[in-house]
Amino acid sequence: MNISKNQVWVLIAIVAIGVIALVSDVEIKIEVGTEDYASIEECKLKEKQQCPASESSSCFGSAYDYCQTLDYPD
Repeated sequence: MNISKNQVWVLIAIVAIGVIALVSDVEIKIEVGTEDYASIEECKLKEKQQCPASESSSCFGSAYDYCQTLDYPD
């Protein structure tokens, strides 16, 4: 198995980041697919604003369904 110089540097960087995260109080948090909506009302408003005028009724329903699937902060 031949490893190129670039791959070695990437591995070193990943290990270094991991070590730094372990020994420090820095919390690494990765969230995928979440929006920054404060409430379901804000979500519905902002999602509906993205709907084209010609498809408003079906798009509004999709926006409502999408907002129902998200978790909101307490």
